[in-house]
Amino acid sequence: MANKRYVVPGHPNFVIETGQSVIIPSTAIHHDPDIYPDPYAFRPERFTPEESANRPSVAWLPFGDGPRNCIGLRFDQMQAHIGLALLI
Repeated sequence: MANKRYVVPGHPNFVIETGQSVIIPSTAIHHDPDIYPDPYAFRPERFTPEESANRPSVAWLPFGDGPRNCIGLRFDQMQAHIGLALLI
């Protein structure tokens, strides 16, 4: 939900009004050929630190971003900590 009116820079006709819902299509971002050339090919090297530095930080959003991101992220981190604690 937008807190205030926002005019998209460079596009004065695109305006997000106060109270309007905003949806970020993460699947569309993940399959954008401008960000990931040949997006449907399996290329794990896309996620090396060098490759990741060449694109916006929010180009990969498997768990979302911000204060309301996916609860699965915190659950996964908790499980990883528990697993490591059991090994140690």
